[in-house]
Amino acid sequence: MPAVPDPALRQPTLPPAPDYRLSGTLNPPPRIVDAPEPVYPAGTENEEGTVVLRILISAGGTIDDVAVVRSLPPRLFDESALTVFRAAKVTPGYLMGVPVKSQITLELKYTPVNRGSSVSGSTAGGLRGPALSRPAP
Repeated sequence: MPAVPDPALRQPTLPPAPDYRLSGTLNPPPRIVDAPEPVYPAGTENEEGTVVLRILISAGGTIDDVAVVRSLPPRLFDESALTVFRAAKVTPGYLMGVPVKSQITLELKYTPVNRGSSVSGSTAGGLRGPALSRPAP
């Protein structure tokens, strides 16, 4: 008999964002210009995890929304990742020279301090996110 997934571990399903163009269709695509350093939640310093975010960017270059696409372990680092990218500085994507609403998908990896941490991201257009690392003690 197959295992029944724990409902508490289910990831939320994001609604589509049809008004926001995928970065792969834009030239230049939207970019993360600057983002604060991710912070480990208290008591999780020895944990590893990954959070995938969808960032919706206005034509004016402000962040309209940041949402968790999925995370592992579920919810452990979600709030930390959301906080980092809600405060990020971004540029919009352009279509035929005009800034448009766009979206980026980023993967934020949490690795314990003695092994560093990084942020990397990709979208349909191959956009890579910034590399942020935590200094070793």
